[in-house]
Amino acid sequence: MTVTEYIPLCQMYGLTASHPLLQAYYCACEAAMRSQYTPLFYARHKCRAGEFVLRYSQLNPSGAQRQEHLNISIEDFKDSIQAHKDLQSLTSREEFYVFVCAVYKLGLAYQELSSEGSNRQGQDIVKMSMLMYEHYCSFTGIILLDDNITTLIAHCLSFLKLNQFSVEVLGSSSLPVEFNACEETDKLTFLHSGEISRMDCPGNVVQRSFNAENEEFTFANHKAVLKERNEGHVVTDSLKETQVYKAADFSSIVSCSIPVYSGRMPQEKNASESDNNLTIDRDCDTKEVNSTERGLFPASINTSALVDRCVVTMETVDPSIVTQQLEQETVCLPCERFVPHEMSTVQSHLQNMKLDSRQRVQGAIVWRFDSMRYEWKGEKTLACVGNLLELEEGKKGAQRNAFMVEFVNQEDPLAKYVAKRYKKSKNVKQYQQDVICQMTARYYVTLFNEQLHLADVNVGHIQFLPVVLLQLVDDESGLLSGDVCNVEPYMAGEFVKLTNNFNYVRKEDEVSELVVAFSHFTYQASNQLLVIVDIQGWTPATDDKRACTFLTDPQIHSVRYQCFGTGNLRQHGIDSFWKQMHPQCNNICTKLRLVRPDVTK
Repeated sequence: MTVTEYIPLCQMYGLTASHPLLQAYYCACEAAMRSQYTPLFYARHKCRAGEFVLRYSQLNPSGAQRQEHLNISIEDFKDSIQAHKDLQSLTSREEFYVFVCAVYKLGLAYQELSSEGSNRQGQDIVKMSMLMYEHYCSFTGIILLDDNITTLIAHCLSFLKLNQFSVEVLGSSSLPVEFNACEETDKLTFLHSGEISRMDCPGNVVQRSFNAENEEFTFANHKAVLKERNEGHVVTDSLKETQVYKAADFSSIVSCSIPVYSGRMPQEKNASESDNNLTIDRDCDTKEVNSTERGLFPASINTSALVDRCVVTMETVDPSIVTQQLEQETVCLPCERFVPHEMSTVQSHLQNMKLDSRQRVQGAIVWRFDSMRYEWKGEKTLACVGNLLELEEGKKGAQRNAFMVEFVNQEDPLAKYVAKRYKKSKNVKQYQQDVICQMTARYYVTLFNEQLHLADVNVGHIQFLPVVLLQLVDDESGLLSGDVCNVEPYMAGEFVKLTNNFNYVRKEDEVSELVVAFSHFTYQASNQLLVIVDIQGWTPATDDKRACTFLTDPQIHSVRYQCFGTGNLRQHGIDSFWKQMHPQCNNICTKLRLVRPDVTK
């Protein structure tokens, strides 16, 4: 969420923080305070709080203030670790996962500190977390705590100067987690640039008062911001409008035989549509745009009237984000921002431990693509790529192999995920293009399902699985190993090819009829800029018409957009869709009042 998108929520719900990450930190701290009698929940919320302020520290250009933010995150991660009272509690897979996450994030925070020796200390903490995560990935149920892992946990706590866990089982309800309200208030006082009233200890609620005029996030040197922008970083002006899709207007638009969405991209919005009373930063970079250009997504409306200009003047630069222009080739991912400049050797107290040399856990960078903002966002993680997935001969992929995989900060910590890797060597751009296609299709299928609901079309829904790109890091050198894969949730069941990218449609199948109507919808919804094809997935093993079909690996045909890969057959592919795959509209197209183009021109 950007600051511009966040400000209307502040006004609507009375939020006080000047940045969404700060507000998330406050909420996580409050959730932890209310979970004192449930150590697992307390540990999870404290770990999340540390993550939020760690991410916030990366946005702050001030050296001294950044170090204070990092120190706050370190305290929160340590609180999360210390919340696990006894070793027996770590036999829970969920609790062990939260514990490992806190240790790993703590190591990352130490690596960001500028004090002498902190980088070395952080690397050793990360190494310990990798060994713990290796142990975690070896089990699918209850975690076995053998002598090696308990010794490693004891070393970790001693290294961090934290209390050792009890070997006795302690009841969570009888021994609440210690919560220091004064200490929490001190943290919030520093993070919040307004005034925070400090309560007498102990307290049940941390009260905050807000001074909007002091919440401005400004830069001392605007040229530095422009330099970041030119290097591919995202710098968002406070005047940038958020996108709002009005589903109720769909029927009235299509009835006039006008393309469903006529909006331009947020970057291409005509300046004349903005509020004339707003102050424009004329030092910001601008882009020449043809007024006839149409965007990939629904029309934007001006919400600048909702923005409190006393709160924020410009959004900070997030070094983990890079912008992808769809009209251009796939952007290079700046992996060097996540790779350490130097690697230290593991300290002797870890070398002396009896550890499994067949370690599968590696450092990695996970890249997520935001199809609404056209942004790649990178994040450090740990990944464990397992063995090749055993599939029946007819179900094996022709181009890619599938592996079971787990990684820190996956969307569902306890779910199974699968990594797809090309059999023949491919560069990272091929993997990026696959992610862009699938996440773009995931966006459009959300709109499609909404229109099915509004039109009261009683058919099953379809959904594209979320997918991320994973780049593995070599543990010895600290550099990218060259191993790349795309990761999505693991799905069991029968895998069915419904359409291809040129001329094939599975016959006599209601789901095929549904996905062909979806392809038609994408052409109209994008103002005839693209059509999504080559659809396959897991059909539900039920007669329930409300069941969902999960899809993956689509291809996209487009003349304008250049980043959809070699499967983009451009106008030839679009023409083939209408003439060979969808020569006549079906019942779903009719109910959605989709307009068929004149393919004779």
